[in-house]
Amino acid sequence: MLFRNLIIYTFSQPFELDDEQLHQALEAHRFQPCSSQEQERLGWVSPMQNDPQVFNLQSQGFYLLKAKRQEKLLPSQVVNENLQEKLEKIEDEQGRRPTRKERQDLKDQVILELLPRAFSRHQHFFVCIAPSQGWLAVDTASYAKAEPLLNLLREGLGSLPVIPPRVKQAPQAVMTTWLNDFSSLPGDVTVGDECELRDPQEDGGIIRVRRQALDSEEIQTHLDAGKQATRLSLHWQDSLSFTLCDDLSLKRLQASERLQDELDNTQTDSMDQELDALFTLSALELNRLIPVMIDWFGGKE
Repeated sequence: MLFRNLIIYTFSQPFELDDEQLHQALEAHRFQPCSSQEQERLGWVSPMQNDPQVFNLQSQGFYLLKAKRQEKLLPSQVVNENLQEKLEKIEDEQGRRPTRKERQDLKDQVILELLPRAFSRHQHFFVCIAPSQGWLAVDTASYAKAEPLLNLLREGLGSLPVIPPRVKQAPQAVMTTWLNDFSSLPGDVTVGDECELRDPQEDGGIIRVRRQALDSEEIQTHLDAGKQATRLSLHWQDSLSFTLCDDLSLKRLQASERLQDELDNTQTDSMDQELDALFTLSALELNRLIPVMIDWFGGKE
């Protein structure tokens, strides 16, 4: 699969993408490296290896975007050591402790002085847009990490009416029912060997299980004590494996051997053709999964 983790959104109203508008929106916010005084930059890059001016890949009504984030790394220990030197100098020369505002101003000054010498970390994120099918997905691990990408896209397009999926039945309640009774699972789903159980009480306990049979007495004991499933590893059809979270995000997404064989047998002559084939397969499988997954929890609210 092209995507490792997925944060899924649904369109709250019909949305059409104009190809030229999309290109202009992405190009206007293309990635530019951090200046010497900047700590972070986010922008769009081409998903293609051989055509840096193409900012999206289209296949069968799906759009693939790629963002790049540069972050200057400033260890807090280094910042604090430099800050302490400046604070001590003021105390020695002026015989007083700097005020809170002065300390904050000095910290900002230290950061600006260190930024030009800081190492950089670069990250890449894929975004898949399916306007006709009514969903959008970001290849990242949390909604907090996905939001800057949506905001960047929204800036360029002017609007992006997407919301997290809303379902009629609480996912953790449904997943807990599945764990209590495997026969209640949807017919095309089997349980894997990982789960997370949480006590619904505030500050309640958390149990994380890996590589263990989930129908064991130990798991049942935790369920009987009132813990609820907040993450559950699943196998869907002969297609995908993933960990489903109670916010309907997907973690550790993997293609089945059948899909991988299908991809391996696809003839490609370049890295870009290989990406096209991988994206098409990934998008088509997600397009089958997402509406089915929403139905597992009673459908859209």
